[in-house]
Amino acid sequence: MSRATTTVGLCCLLSLACARTETRVYTVPALANAPATWTGRSVDDVVEAWGPPSARQSDGEGGTVLVYDEKTGISASATEGGPSPPDLDPSPRPGTTTTEEIKRPRAKFWIGADRKVYRFWFAADVYRKGGDSPPAKKPVSGDDEESAGDGD
Repeated sequence: MSRATTTVGLCCLLSLACARTETRVYTVPALANAPATWTGRSVDDVVEAWGPPSARQSDGEGGTVLVYDEKTGISASATEGGPSPPDLDPSPRPGTTTTEEIKRPRAKFWIGADRKVYRFWFAADVYRKGGDSPPAKKPVSGDDEESAGDGD
């Protein structure tokens, strides 16, 4: 039995020594007509394309959420004047009117501490109208700053 156990153990050891794992890595090049993404774009790109945000919120991780709302209307409510409590002036209180803007969220951009977009969201009609694509990236050139001098 000892000899059989040794033989089986040796066979297992040899089969493990011969086994190998092969890993293949494929790189898929970006397609020229693939949709662009806001991920990785700077906060300046967002503000340039969308303007100043309607609101800024904390993302809870040291960054900011830029919120873009669309004003869709105004809600107004009015109350009639009524008598004051008996121990006060019995004249009726004047009516009051309150107004509230009705807003609809259009887009949100989550900006990390590095000032780069790491998440974004758009309303469905923004996608339908094609407003979800970021503007084309501008070519980076070191000559722009030098040519912007005072001409000396």
